[in-house]
Amino acid sequence: MHKRTRTITSVIFLALVSLLLTACATGDQEGGDEPRLIAEGQLVVAMSGEYRPFSYWEGAQLTGFDFDIAQALADELGLELVAETAGFSTLIEGTSSGRYDMLVASTTATAERAQMVDFANGYYSSGAQFFVPSGAECTSIHDMTAPTVGVASGTTYETFLRDEGITTNVNTYESDITALQDAATGRLDGALTDQLVGMHQIEAAGLDLEPCGERLFDETQAPAIAKGNPLREQVNEALATIIDNGTYGEIATKYFGEDISPRINNDSVAEVMAEAEAGDGPPGFVELFVKYIPTMIKAAGVTLAITAVALLIAVVLGSVIAWMNMSKITPLRWLAVAYIGVIRGTPLIAQLFVLYFGLTEIVLLSGFWAGAIALAIHNSAYIAEIIRSGFESVPKGLVEASRSLGMSRTQALRRVQLPLSTRTILPVLGSQFIIAVKDSSLVAFIGMGELFRTAQNMAAAEYSPLNAYLTVSVYYLIIVLVLTGLVTLLERRMNPDKKGAKA
Repeated sequence: MHKRTRTITSVIFLALVSLLLTACATGDQEGGDEPRLIAEGQLVVAMSGEYRPFSYWEGAQLTGFDFDIAQALADELGLELVAETAGFSTLIEGTSSGRYDMLVASTTATAERAQMVDFANGYYSSGAQFFVPSGAECTSIHDMTAPTVGVASGTTYETFLRDEGITTNVNTYESDITALQDAATGRLDGALTDQLVGMHQIEAAGLDLEPCGERLFDETQAPAIAKGNPLREQVNEALATIIDNGTYGEIATKYFGEDISPRINNDSVAEVMAEAEAGDGPPGFVELFVKYIPTMIKAAGVTLAITAVALLIAVVLGSVIAWMNMSKITPLRWLAVAYIGVIRGTPLIAQLFVLYFGLTEIVLLSGFWAGAIALAIHNSAYIAEIIRSGFESVPKGLVEASRSLGMSRTQALRRVQLPLSTRTILPVLGSQFIIAVKDSSLVAFIGMGELFRTAQNMAAAEYSPLNAYLTVSVYYLIIVLVLTGLVTLLERRMNPDKKGAKA
């Protein structure tokens, strides 16, 4: 019996080994020189969608130079183009991890990026240009003392400014156009971006900006592909073909008025790829968490400062709106209802951008105050309703009874209505405070160096979005837990008989 069992076990083991070896051999045969694609017959290409004139949206249609080049390459390869967009700072890691087949997003080939992806030949060459408000006395960024410069997050421009020791006052944004718009308001000394992109966006948006000095450095942009994927060789062949047959020239003329293929300088791409070695991959969560502790603590301070100022204003403003809403004066009630309806009915990010960009002709708010005031206004509408509902939860009979005992209206308010309504208001108000802490992450989109913007910069620098956002989640969690504990303690203090009170 035992012998038969051993025989059967041996046969099963040998069969499994045989199947495994067959699968490996088949995989090797299928790997060969065939490109590895996410879906058969399709070429999934990533781009930012926020980089005029290279990739941008016209209504519901993605278009631009990058898009048209990707389409031409897909056609030459006999594949259907599937274009996807995401934040520029996440694109390298997404391509490396196999989320996209290829990246065509005006990405410069660098040694750091070449550890994560392989670069095909370049498809255009340009350079970094510093743009300043018109009329500014600027001959070179090198002549300025610690200028405040705006750049898109995850670009080579941010690295250049720091490595060259030009400035540490760098504001990062999700897109170049936002950086250029902020420079045009005068909040920044200037914005650094690609020369072609800057000139096009300044003209298209009518921004009052001009170039300062010559290009700071030249660079060649190239498609990026997951390391070791034979697709790279096929893309190189397809790129050469569309340049030779004039397709590239037609696309370039459409956007730039001329064929820019003769300017392509592949030397830097070839140098990067010749020296490229596969890296160990992005740093792990623990390594990243420890490395960025000082940076994240500083960013947490900015988050707490913005939130504290915002909530202080919001409580005062919300109390006034709540009083107006409970007033017997009809116009005041109408105003309060309208205010609450408009603020609660529009997204915080829209309110933030209206304050930051829309009011520049009236008042030029700094990022801190634009963020704090937007948060305050947004939260005041919710706090007003919390206060109103808290006061209305106090039984009218208790108020009438207190008045019948000889209390004045003020005494009834102070001794009956306030204590009872506060017990109702406090837990909900604590929850609103916690929401405000998390909502403060939206000020990242106007370049404030709070927790979420710092995490975006970390993800771009380390090519590890997952671990970067896990890290920042830990910091938010700590802040929320501390705030929750404080609210719970305060609630228990005001409700000594309610031992299990929770915020």
